[in-house]
Amino acid sequence: MDQLKALLLRHDLYVPTAAEMNEPRESHPPLIRLSIEEAAGYLKRLLPAPYNQQASILEVIRDSGVDTITELITELSLFKYAEIRLYSMSKRWDNMALWVASGANHAGYCLEFFNRGLLRLSREVIYTRLHLNVETPPEAVWIYYKSADWQHEEEVRFFLPDGTIAQPMRILPNLLSRVILGKDMSAVDRKCICRWAARRDPPLKVVRISHDPRSQRLTLKKL
Repeated sequence: MDQLKALLLRHDLYVPTAAEMNEPRESHPPLIRLSIEEAAGYLKRLLPAPYNQQASILEVIRDSGVDTITELITELSLFKYAEIRLYSMSKRWDNMALWVASGANHAGYCLEFFNRGLLRLSREVIYTRLHLNVETPPEAVWIYYKSADWQHEEEVRFFLPDGTIAQPMRILPNLLSRVILGKDMSAVDRKCICRWAARRDPPLKVVRISHDPRSQRLTLKKL
């Protein structure tokens, strides 16, 4: 609730690091086992001269083993991206699975943003395994890949390089569209959020989730 209050009243948005996310291997998708030639081709593209000599790379891989090289690539990428800041969002507010998993089992809230300004940097997450070869997307875009286990999130995200913007950061007030409250949020929390929204400049619309038993869908109602 403290972060929500800061966003509503001071327009301060906190963007967490990859290391703070709930996916242990955030920003590094699962890798399909490499052949020696594939591992060599990938490392040749990745490494600077004179370390990218194909013959030398093949020799190192044969000595170390493909699995060791794959694990090394994984660990280096995890280290590299640990402090990159990621802001994750879903493409729709009525995602039932997310209200259960990330919305305090319908007792939390959802922030809805306009697709403008900073939010236009967002890209859809790709849920797949990566096969490391010369055609694999460069590491710079691995942050948009996740395991298929997470595809129910229907996620879009933007990232900030480490250390570029102090956190929390000030955003334009007109980026936030409305606050959507979970159907089971306590009356105390509802009143508190509505009070903050009314004090905000400009004032912010607050609506509440309802569940339609006939259609088995989530709908919205005014407070």
